[in-house]
Amino acid sequence: MAWVVAASIDFASVTPAAAAVPNRPEAARADMARAEAVAQRAADAFRAGEFETAAKLFMQAYALSHQPDAVFNAARAYQNAGKIGDAAGLFRLYINLSPDPVGIREAQQQLDKLQGPLPAQPDAIRPPAQPPVQPPVQPPVQPPVQPPVRPAKTPSRWLPGLTGAGAVVVAASGVALLLGGRADSQLANSDALRTRDAHAYDAAYSSAQQKWWAGAALAGAGAVLGGVSVYLWSVPVQVQAAGPGIAFSGSF
Repeated sequence: MAWVVAASIDFASVTPAAAAVPNRPEAARADMARAEAVAQRAADAFRAGEFETAAKLFMQAYALSHQPDAVFNAARAYQNAGKIGDAAGLFRLYINLSPDPVGIREAQQQLDKLQGPLPAQPDAIRPPAQPPVQPPVQPPVQPPVQPPVRPAKTPSRWLPGLTGAGAVVVAASGVALLLGGRADSQLANSDALRTRDAHAYDAAYSSAQQKWWAGAALAGAGAVLGGVSVYLWSVPVQVQAAGPGIAFSGSF
């Protein structure tokens, strides 16, 4: 890859020259980091017109990374410095090292141009070839798993029956209180006529009234419960929920 005008250097690609280097993962990572820093210094020197310094730094980067493009850049730096022999030798080295046919053709063209006059301005160094971007592989879409559905059980009649029994008990208690309140009221009237005690009459009458109202409330509640029981008995409601290991039903 070519390292002069590019501010960041990519060492991801592996050339035949790099493949010949022994596999040293820890040392290789350190060498790549140092090569990137040296290549950045070489690019800065090339932009400043210090072509010989840039060429030497590019060759140091090649020694660390074994990337043929560093040799190409060193050859261009020597070419712009007027060192024809050094430039020609490095172009030939690049042609032997590089697997890139486009880069080899360009190096051969530059090698042929070395017989003519040097360019007045430094030539731009070609950017590194970018590897093709592979599209991401999408995993196959899995169909949703349907949970098993259990059949509903036969509806039961326990809740309407229980409600009806409670209605009977509540209504009976209310009727008993109503009758007791009526009896207490009649007894209070008799005592009042016999004793002429107004205070005793008021107390007895108040107690009778409380019993009467409590009985009326209980009787009304019993009637409501009886109506609910009849409704639930005549209109069963079935509920079913399906899920992994969950199923229930009922009649209310």
